[in-house]
Amino acid sequence: MSERQYATPVLIQDSKVVTLHRAAFGDDFHDEDWIQELLFSHPELIPFEELEPAFKGSVPVAREVESGAGPVDVLCVNAEGLLTVVETKLWRNPQSRREVVSQLIDYAAGLSTMGYEDLDSAIADATGLSGGLIERMKARGLEVNPKHFHDAISQNLRRGKFLLLAIGDGIQEGVEAMADFLQGQPQLGFTLRLIEMAIFRLDPSKNDPIFVQPRIVARTREVVRAVIELKGDNRIEVSTPPEDSPRTAKRFTITEDEFYRKLQENVDPAEVAFVKRVHEEAPSHHLAVEWMQSGPLLKYFDNDKDVFFTLGGFDFEGYWTQVFWLSRRCRLLKLPDSIWTDYFDTLVRLIPGASRNHYRSKSGKNEWEEVIYSDDAEPPLKAISQKQSEWWSAIDKVVLGIQRAMAKRLD
Repeated sequence: MSERQYATPVLIQDSKVVTLHRAAFGDDFHDEDWIQELLFSHPELIPFEELEPAFKGSVPVAREVESGAGPVDVLCVNAEGLLTVVETKLWRNPQSRREVVSQLIDYAAGLSTMGYEDLDSAIADATGLSGGLIERMKARGLEVNPKHFHDAISQNLRRGKFLLLAIGDGIQEGVEAMADFLQGQPQLGFTLRLIEMAIFRLDPSKNDPIFVQPRIVARTREVVRAVIELKGDNRIEVSTPPEDSPRTAKRFTITEDEFYRKLQENVDPAEVAFVKRVHEEAPSHHLAVEWMQSGPLLKYFDNDKDVFFTLGGFDFEGYWTQVFWLSRRCRLLKLPDSIWTDYFDTLVRLIPGASRNHYRSKSGKNEWEEVIYSDDAEPPLKAISQKQSEWWSAIDKVVLGIQRAMAKRLD
């Protein structure tokens, strides 16, 4: 059940109070094209920073951009090369309610097969204007470093790091349930959110000025992470962690500044400095840093097979976390168990009081292993920071093992 509750807005002028009336979609101008044009002309109606902080400063660059899986209603980009896919729907249409979530996923899948040049050409075709993405950014008043922007767009396309927005005149419960199921940080890296666009008038029978109220659809509880995988025949498979898994994913990605502010409240300065060094040195160990809801994760990306491996992450409360994903990914890809068992055993040796624990879901369909500390807790960051050299050696060994195993899969 949704947690949204809204009262009717009123207009107060010269001590006179006038109740606004909700405009019924279906008027001549209240169609999907009208919503698209409204959002394209007034991007401030989309609260990008509140939806996902990393997408702050996004601007619309084109409408009806071909994704390879159909035209994207509105495509937005920010200076960091992060893409937002907007699909507008009138929810009175039952078919729209059923299709909008799968449609957005199809667009994400299609875009993730594109390169920068493909997207640039698609934007030029959609706008009918000379020049592609960078020219459209300039037209919106945003200057970007061409090389940095090109690389960022290419990387985000490859990883499918998109913000997917379904925007319409009223979000239905069934759509909310589907969106909640897919919410979090999935395999392709996208975030799916819903926005209601409520329209009000002073007098619904007259052509009065309109009042537009964007409403972010959200629930107060946490939701389970979904893993969305693209198969070779363009099929999409969705799975979730075990129902009794000790981890769940929240909605928002924490910002770097917020993470370090919270981390400083929970650990000593030496541990904060250690995390910052890891952040800086990660690329030299073939690792990427990706921000989650509680802190950064260290991931190794195999670009040839378009998969990633999570080696663990830092929680702002002062713990080394998310290690269990490595065993699950290695087993899923049928890589040698020694890759993750050696790594887990090394962590146990480095951290006094740590152990390897085996878990099974209630249904018995899922199994995984985790490195835990006392009382089923995650290992403290301090224990890792005191064994930095040995810890980095263990990380390097894992990456080398993955590289060798994945190379054999390509032979």
